[in-house]
Amino acid sequence: MSFESLGSDGEDEIKIDLGKYSGDRNEKEERHGEGKAVLPNGDEYQGQYQNGRRHGFGKYKFVSKKAR
Repeated sequence: MSFESLGSDGEDEIKIDLGKYSGDRNEKEERHGEGKAVLPNGDEYQGQYQNGRRHGFGKYKFVSKKAR
């Protein structure tokens, strides 16, 4: 998560890195419909979204990490 100043109005905005996304969006530019996301940690989700959230059927692939 990063903090970014918006400048002249004195308000701050919190930006959360949701990774890379390709797929459908709604009129608010939210993830909506079918899409694929690659999260910052390398996990992947391919499936359905509704109003910016995973919803319905989809497949989540976890990055495997070796035990130390």
